[in-house]
Amino acid sequence: MADIEDLAGPGTGPLHPSDAAALASLHRRCMGAEDGWTEAGMQRLLAAEAARILCFWGVPDAPAGGHAGIEPLAFVLAFVAADEAEILGLCVAPDRRRQGLARKLLRQLAEDLAQQGTDWVYLEVRASNFAARELYRQAGFVETGRRKGYYQGAEDAVVMGKQLSGA
Repeated sequence: MADIEDLAGPGTGPLHPSDAAALASLHRRCMGAEDGWTEAGMQRLLAAEAARILCFWGVPDAPAGGHAGIEPLAFVLAFVAADEAEILGLCVAPDRRRQGLARKLLRQLAEDLAQQGTDWVYLEVRASNFAARELYRQAGFVETGRRKGYYQGAEDAVVMGKQLSGA
């Protein structure tokens, strides 16, 4: 795989509807088939005016003479409403974790949202996902609440928020 420095992105330009299949596939790999988005669902998300997405794209290594396509290695997707945003998904390919991609995406998203006048950004994370909760904590998010039985009625979601500007 390419080094992080060799990756294209994060890019915020308009994504093509054909990108939905690759993004949905990465989401399912990260979240599991039961919780992952479908291609049609991802197309709807990408088409929404409120959507903000940042994505690292990479070119995996290919054998000599072979052709490798560009694929998403990590992305963050948020929706903006008035002066608040909600992160709907943050995904990093399993073989790319612990390389700083998620941190970079969160930092860039926060900068972009703040420049657009967003005061707060929120997210939900599984209570049992301690690694993600720590990542968000290090990125400046604080726990603001819980949603009981949020995930298939069996697991709580921890609601976290981050103030982006002087609200």
